[in-house]
Amino acid sequence: MDIKMDSKDEHIRSYVVNEDADVLPMNQLDPTGVLVKPKWRGTSQDKVDMEVLGRHQVLRRNFRFLSMLGFGSTLICTWEILLSYIGFISTDGGTADLFWGYLVVLVGVWLTYASLSEMASMAPTAGGQYHWVSEFAPPRYQKFLSYIVGWICMTGWQAGLLSVGFLVGTIIQGLIVLNDPTYTFERWHGTLLVWAVTSFCVIFNTFLAKRLPAIEGVVLTIHVMGLFAIIVPLWVLSPRATSKEALLTFTNEGGWPSTGLSAMIGLLTPMGSLLGFDCAVHMSEEVEDAGRTLPRSIMWSVYLNGTMGFIMAITMCYCLGDVAEVLKTPTGYPFIQVFYNATKSLAATNVMVTIIIVTITACCVSEVATCSRQLWSFARDRGVPFSDWLAYVSPTLHIPLRAIIVSLCVTCLVSLINIGSTSALNAIVSLGVVALLSSYYITIACLVWRRIYGDPLPPRRWSLGKYGLAVNIASLLFITPILFFAFWPIATPVVPSSMNWAVLIQRISPSQGYTIKDPEIFIATPIDFLFIVLPSLYAQISKNSKALFLSLDDLLENALEESKDLKYILGHETVRPTVEARMAAVCDSVDAGDEIMYRLNMDKLVRELVAKAKRMSSNGLPASMEAKFIDKALEVPMMSLKREASSMSQAASDVATSADSAGASQPSTAMNESMDSRASFTTDVTTPDQPPPTAVPENIKNLLRLRTALNFIISSYLAPTLASLIQTNLSIASSPVDFKPLEAYLAHLANLRAEALASRTLSNFSRKRSIDEDDEAAEAKAEKRRKKEEEEKRQKMGLTKGVRDLKKADITGMKKMSDFFGKKPTHAKKS
Repeated sequence: MDIKMDSKDEHIRSYVVNEDADVLPMNQLDPTGVLVKPKWRGTSQDKVDMEVLGRHQVLRRNFRFLSMLGFGSTLICTWEILLSYIGFISTDGGTADLFWGYLVVLVGVWLTYASLSEMASMAPTAGGQYHWVSEFAPPRYQKFLSYIVGWICMTGWQAGLLSVGFLVGTIIQGLIVLNDPTYTFERWHGTLLVWAVTSFCVIFNTFLAKRLPAIEGVVLTIHVMGLFAIIVPLWVLSPRATSKEALLTFTNEGGWPSTGLSAMIGLLTPMGSLLGFDCAVHMSEEVEDAGRTLPRSIMWSVYLNGTMGFIMAITMCYCLGDVAEVLKTPTGYPFIQVFYNATKSLAATNVMVTIIIVTITACCVSEVATCSRQLWSFARDRGVPFSDWLAYVSPTLHIPLRAIIVSLCVTCLVSLINIGSTSALNAIVSLGVVALLSSYYITIACLVWRRIYGDPLPPRRWSLGKYGLAVNIASLLFITPILFFAFWPIATPVVPSSMNWAVLIQRISPSQGYTIKDPEIFIATPIDFLFIVLPSLYAQISKNSKALFLSLDDLLENALEESKDLKYILGHETVRPTVEARMAAVCDSVDAGDEIMYRLNMDKLVRELVAKAKRMSSNGLPASMEAKFIDKALEVPMMSLKREASSMSQAASDVATSADSAGASQPSTAMNESMDSRASFTTDVTTPDQPPPTAVPENIKNLLRLRTALNFIISSYLAPTLASLIQTNLSIASSPVDFKPLEAYLAHLANLRAEALASRTLSNFSRKRSIDEDDEAAEAKAEKRRKKEEEEKRQKMGLTKGVRDLKKADITGMKKMSDFFGKKPTHAKKS
């Protein structure tokens, strides 16, 4: 039986043939098995990227360029975060360091995210850095580095979510202090506010996840317009510093040996405000046309946020005011004091701070989405404990619900540390910057190694071109000192409350943590290389019936010239032995000393395909294929039906008999209605003419499953000419499988279907004749009624208008003229 593929059978093509697992449903490549409607699966290039990555689409691709631009811009919140960190650079470096340091950091950030954007175009996956490391690192260190980077990146984003929630909560507390000086700044209040903000963001990501792209566009508008709502009052109302004070005066309020060292430590402020644009990468499986949209949205987010951050940096350089005064503010945030000093109004300050609270809360919403997707992806690749549970995707919401809930729990639990010690919480929060910088450094370093010593890079749709290596090296040179000073405290002398504990946490985490034994990261869908080399093997024998033995390189010469990717794959040290082993399974081989020569053997090929089909059908076919190609094909037809009740004429005679027995005085219309009712009741009663069919033999079902699987493989993966040749070899006596019992059974079913069809045709003819007779009687009755109505109409037409009007008169109760001429009634005489 041949399988014809049409648009309704596209789901069947979600099976991939491979050597070990043969034919697997794509949803088995992901622990969730969630299916997404076609409109949310993205473009054809997205489908290709998912197949190359070995993934099945389980999340909705509802983000496009503008929504991703809003997502990245609002998550980073450059100018808002820069305001909240203004106290750090005021201590180390001053306004001059803010201006010039911001320009240096902006250039370095561009180099870094340009490198990451190119990798995002090569492999747009939610895993991001750890997946790229697994591709570009030296083979010896791929698993180890990928695992380490996965944990570093996951830790960084979880710490980032905590830091943003903590930032919103403490800004709210600072605003309360400004409005109510009697308020006591309690740490447990901040913890509760962290819980409230994070819970709101989790609920938002859960129940409004489908609306998130549209909302990101609205928040982007607030993000842009809010900047001008703040800088305009500051430029108009604040006392401004001179250009020399603002742009050329460096400070060292941290007590460091030199101003230069203080300025290097102060670079963490602009760096912290421009960190995290890789958030878009972890949403890549929810982005339409991700290979092109991701790098564009990342770079445009850098341009937009970088420009807005630079505007805010210049504003703060000129409008900061008295640094000593703003650093002593009871609110805990110098920018709140700057707003109040400029406006002299609590209402105006409340509005300006509220804008920042709203935008940073929107940042927290995006943080929840990013860190949950990163955790979900790492769990999908079995990098964390309870991976199967964490990799679950809600089939209705199409979001990693459990990863979102775990992110909420982590944030709530870690924020409890703030009740005992804010310094300890700051130590964990500071780890976020170090973790992300470390993941960038290792990832780009692996890319540089691949460019210099490794194989060609995978194809990408956004490329740095010939400047790629230079950009990558420059980004490493930029990250190195930033990463080094990220471990330094803000000021000296150092006490436990001012120490930057990230260096200690970063150092002890691998040694005091725990590892997953033999983590596996699947980069691509497993395939059987047999189907890659078969076209070349068949081309060899089709040109010459007495084909010569050829080496693997000679056989694949044309294919390797047409596809550079295939040349790269087959040239890999672990792939070539696999290809040679698969060729040996279907070819005759000769050892020529330094190499092995091959020639296709059709008998071996048929046996190999049959064995593969047996493994595919051994546990039963998928439900859709089983229903369409097995159950329906083996369905035994129902034979003719014997009618129990009778025809319309029989029902009519029964009613007529009963009418006669009731007497001639019964109106004829009642008899007709009774006849119609009785006839309609008795026509539909039927009984089978034979007992139910027996069950189909199991060996027949197995043979049909085998042939269905074999036909699917042949029609999907072999050229038409080769497929025809395989079908011919399956029909000869030496075939490894005998389909004659199946063909005999199918022929028997065909005969039964023909008999059933003929029986139904005869039965339908008899029934039709009875119905035709009843129809003729009904038509005669209708014709008689029509003639009577026409006769009455003609009689009415012959009457004059006066007579017709007289007939309309109401004569009820009036005596007739004949009553006056009748005989006088006689009355009985009285006695």
